[in-house]
Amino acid sequence: MTMLLGNHEQMCLSTLGPNNEVGARNLWRQNGGMTTYQELLYHSTPKKRDRILRFLSGLPDSLDLTVGKQNFHLVHGFPGYDHDTRIWGWVEPDSVSPYEDTACIVGHTPTVFLTGRMEENSSVWHGNGIIDIDCGCGHLNAPHRRLACLCLDDMAEFYVGGTGLEDIT
Repeated sequence: MTMLLGNHEQMCLSTLGPNNEVGARNLWRQNGGMTTYQELLYHSTPKKRDRILRFLSGLPDSLDLTVGKQNFHLVHGFPGYDHDTRIWGWVEPDSVSPYEDTACIVGHTPTVFLTGRMEENSSVWHGNGIIDIDCGCGHLNAPHRRLACLCLDDMAEFYVGGTGLEDIT
């Protein structure tokens, strides 16, 4: 398993890392980071906190791989050429992959913002070379949120939440 750096990890690093930024703690708090902040600052040893922060700072912000004959570019935010875009960027319904012959798998943009279907269980969104798998599982106030998993071997979609574990192929 390879974990990718996303905006929440970056908010943690910007708050508690060696190059902390003004206003980072408030941004992280507004985006659900307060429990983690308190755990790292008040309940973890300095050694453990340092190990976690070093681990996060070493994460890649994208991953290129080939499964079978299909090339994939995995990224949290938007498939772009700079770090901020890769972790903070949002997909739009008319977004196009910047990588030829490569399917870009993204998160960060809840798929309901791309489909407009707020009254249905969220599902994986397929665009022009971009596949968004953020089905809002972390948005506790979204009634149709669920975790989406995409098998790159056969592109089968799996969901946890909503109406339960589902396999949609």
